[in-house]
Amino acid sequence: MKYIAKEKIYIDPKYLLTYYQMTTIDNIEGALKESFLNILADNSGLIMRTADLKNKYLDSLKQYENIEIESLIHKYSKKNYVQIFKNLTGSNVKNTTNLLRDKNVNWYYGKGNTVIFHLLKPSV
Repeated sequence: MKYIAKEKIYIDPKYLLTYYQMTTIDNIEGALKESFLNILADNSGLIMRTADLKNKYLDSLKQYENIEIESLIHKYSKKNYVQIFKNLTGSNVKNTTNLLRDKNVNWYYGKGNTVIFHLLKPSV
């Protein structure tokens, strides 16, 4: 089992929402959740912090789509930016994945064939 840092999380640009999608879809949170689940599948067998996934996704949106998601969500969604990402890094996604949690950090485990019996602290 391998812990990966934020910069090593693989995000396929096809899973980044476009400006058009963000300004026209009714459920931004649902679309982001689908993206996160696909990203976790691409990183199968790896462990990452939920905050790292969120921050890497936001960085990628800025890099590839030139999108400042905070302002778009505020303008086009009924939920606010903080609540959407709290849901995405909390129960909304964790119930669909194998989420591990220690007393300090939430962890995502990219789905795969490997079973985790214990979790070692990363050396970050």
